[in-house]
Amino acid sequence: MTSETAPRTGMAYAAAERDTERLAGTTSWRFEVVTLSLFAALISFVSAFHEPWKDETQAWRLAIDSNGLRELVHNARYEGHPLLWHVLLQLVGHVSRSWWAAVALHIVIACVGTWLVLRYAPFTRLQKVLLVFGYFSAYEYAVVIRPYGLGMVLAFAACIAWTARRRRIGWAIASLALLANTTALGTMLAMTMALAFAVDWALPDDVVRRPSKRALLVAGGLALVATVLVLGITVAQLKPPADAAYVGEAKSAVSLSNWDIAAMPTLELNALVPIAESEGGLLWSRWLFQPQSRFGLALLLAASLEVLAIGCLIAARRRMALVCFVVGTTGYLLFFALFFPGTLHHHGSLYVVWIVSAWLAWGGAPSACRASSEMIAPAVFFFRRARSLAACSTSSSMSSVVRMHLMLLHHR
Repeated sequence: MTSETAPRTGMAYAAAERDTERLAGTTSWRFEVVTLSLFAALISFVSAFHEPWKDETQAWRLAIDSNGLRELVHNARYEGHPLLWHVLLQLVGHVSRSWWAAVALHIVIACVGTWLVLRYAPFTRLQKVLLVFGYFSAYEYAVVIRPYGLGMVLAFAACIAWTARRRRIGWAIASLALLANTTALGTMLAMTMALAFAVDWALPDDVVRRPSKRALLVAGGLALVATVLVLGITVAQLKPPADAAYVGEAKSAVSLSNWDIAAMPTLELNALVPIAESEGGLLWSRWLFQPQSRFGLALLLAASLEVLAIGCLIAARRRMALVCFVVGTTGYLLFFALFFPGTLHHHGSLYVVWIVSAWLAWGGAPSACRASSEMIAPAVFFFRRARSLAACSTSSSMSSVVRMHLMLLHHR
């Protein structure tokens, strides 16, 4: 590095730190209270007219009809999920066996997640508002009572703990351990974030002094033991009984058609623009932009690849964010293509990866290799526009959701 390059890089690095601090300061107690109050009022209103799906009530009945944890473990062995969510429902069931107790619990969880975003997310105010009032945050993971909303909240908590000025490693580990016990998709996200955090600790972005080889070996060994322990507990809960109707058989990669391979990346766009077809009512399992021809698939594939490229550019600001985005997105796309196709509430995990990666990317100073203004400027440009566009696109589907519930209220 020449004498001219060093000051220039240092100035750019300091400017990037100031930009991060500016984003972190885009909140106030009045903004938080007003936005959170509007959010709570909205999801409470929609929840009052939400007719639960069978899987929602099934989890509730399993929890409140099981006598103790041992019986709950036995009764929920066909669920295909870890038991954290069922345990929470069982605890609430001791207070009230009414379905509205589960509704209240889920509203509280959604409000906690919203407060975490409003208070700690390194986004602008507009981006925070669009995020919390988006489809997944304000409906799919707030009104529909499933464990995915809890998983999103725990992922946000892990981001906060790891990107804090005084890093809370213990809180980050606890959040990831709980996240791994929400759903199978939550387990995948927890492992991805754990890998990203490990990379950030071993190859820190904003710390010149790196851990010694001895520290790497000791900490790496402890992390490996903890990971195996958490995975062992989670897999033991996920493993279906021998007489289960669905045991989850993976497809062979050679069995995928050219259409299947080309359609694989389009799930990313589906997660960011979750607008369902509407023909006399919302068709939840049918995406509005579902391709019907090769030309349509080609256009959708091109748009999806562009979105993925923008996501990589945003995440490239910090090394661990790029690891999280690439590994998390690739893992989910392969999982949905080869193992379990899923529906929109499953595909929302891709959206959560996007948010978490952006959070990690802008939750601190950039990587040293990104400390030049020439490299950071495009990321700032695309971050402010792509994040707003992604959050806005999810918010647009909320109007259809509200209309549907008003129609149900009218016909009652």
